[in-house]
Amino acid sequence: MSVTNGNKTCWDWDDGNICWNDNPYDWDDVCLVQEVVDGGGGLPGEGKVTDWNEGYNKLDEPKKKRFITLVGKVKGETDIFKNKKKVEDVSISIKDIKLTVQTVLKIKLDIEKD
Repeated sequence: MSVTNGNKTCWDWDDGNICWNDNPYDWDDVCLVQEVVDGGGGLPGEGKVTDWNEGYNKLDEPKKKRFITLVGKVKGETDIFKNKKKVEDVSISIKDIKLTVQTVLKIKLDIEKD
């Protein structure tokens, strides 16, 4: 079984380690994160260059806002838009993107500590 986002298949049951009985994220979250990953060159692999920041930058404004909200959910920040009205007023780092990809897609990534 696969999940589609519009006309594009964004996730297949055989693709990952997601256990849906114990997952706080929904299909839309997974598809949005997968869109960022795909837009940035895919998952890291041998000889493959990935730039998920580029994938994030390719999102339209409503999707960026959803992704930023998802980053907040992953980091335990209930209102990441507090006192900010626009997407461009919120700072998202590559570490935030990696943490969100790792958490939502349930994959192991090497993320540098602060």
